[in-house]
Amino acid sequence: KNFDILTERDQIVTFYQHPVFIGQFSESEGYEAIFFTGRRWVLSSALRIFGNKAASLSDFIAQFRSNELWLLSLTATTTRPFAFVSEAVAQATDQGTPLGL
Repeated sequence: KNFDILTERDQIVTFYQHPVFIGQFSESEGYEAIFFTGRRWVLSSALRIFGNKAASLSDFIAQFRSNELWLLSLTATTTRPFAFVSEAVAQATDQGTPLGL
């Protein structure tokens, strides 16, 4: 699958000071997103984050531009919020991208 950096008006959408990567729309999950949680990169989707696969790119942008506390409620209320979770990334080895994980 291909993922591109999520942008709004030519500005990169970030979360925890890292870019958010967005994948193509999938019939089963909606848009997929790869983003940094502070220590790990995760793969999730519109269905997993919003409970609705029809969520738009604007919904993703609004979510990632809001405060970061939504991530805590997501993990508390959703059975499987992430399709993939990377190993922890050390600050010294963080390259700002999920490539190579």
